[in-house]
Amino acid sequence: MALAMMYECIALLIALALDWVYPRHEGIAYTMHPVHVTYSISQSLFRLMPRSKLMGVANWFLSVVPVAMAYIAPIALLRHFWIAALIASAVILKTTFSLRLLLDTAKAYSRGGGSMRCHAQQLVRRNVNELDDAHVNSAVIESLAESLVDGFSSPLLYFAIFWVPGAMIQRLANTMDSSLGYMDEPYREAGWFSARVDTVINYLPARITAIIILAAAAVSGRRPSLKAFLNYRRATPSVNAGYPMSAMAASLGIRLEKRGSYELGDGRLPDMGDVRAAIRVTEVAAVMIVITVLGLTALVSAMR
Repeated sequence: MALAMMYECIALLIALALDWVYPRHEGIAYTMHPVHVTYSISQSLFRLMPRSKLMGVANWFLSVVPVAMAYIAPIALLRHFWIAALIASAVILKTTFSLRLLLDTAKAYSRGGGSMRCHAQQLVRRNVNELDDAHVNSAVIESLAESLVDGFSSPLLYFAIFWVPGAMIQRLANTMDSSLGYMDEPYREAGWFSARVDTVINYLPARITAIIILAAAAVSGRRPSLKAFLNYRRATPSVNAGYPMSAMAASLGIRLEKRGSYELGDGRLPDMGDVRAAIRVTEVAAVMIVITVLGLTALVSAMR
């Protein structure tokens, strides 16, 4: 039991180190990245298949299952060679999350300059050129909070419970939501299943991460408003996104706003100082997430 727990924790720590050393996948590493492969397959199938809910379900399984199996297979094949299996596990786990790239992009935006909106556009879906500065700041902070769930805490929490396959399925499910899970046409029918799966998978991680964001803000010397968090956590169309975003708004004492869609928090719209504060809270929250995942990994190993 102790050996299994140590094995899993070491794999996680190596994966975190790899993410810090090599945050951006380029060249062949990008072409073979499971997120890129899954996205490409799903888009190709979307263009070929009839746009119905049934075909959306088929698209999900045809895009996710082969890629997940291909990436998990090396770990199974190397199971009798524990050092090689450990390295393979860490390398594959690294592809399921991204922290440094998220932080680096947000920090590049916070430094200002002529390319700052280009950095913002890398973080958000909405067209930042149509927004004023305050709403770009809001979009960046929202993306920091939401991406902390989708691209970091959620895959690591699933790793703690279901090992590398859990992290991989979570990441690819999130990729399918990004590829097809839109409420407007032409994705409404075909993306229905992808959106629902992503909602279910990230339901608990979104809420756990919101609590961690509030705790991270308190540790950072801030006074998060629990009242604001409770009032606005369900104010977004997404069942999950409102939790981490309202936690960040409550932590900074600001209002996050997507025009025509939602408002989170009772304060003013954020300035660049709030963006920098959000980055600091995200960094502290990330450390707390790692500690939580290591503890959960130990607990799950003990239960096994």
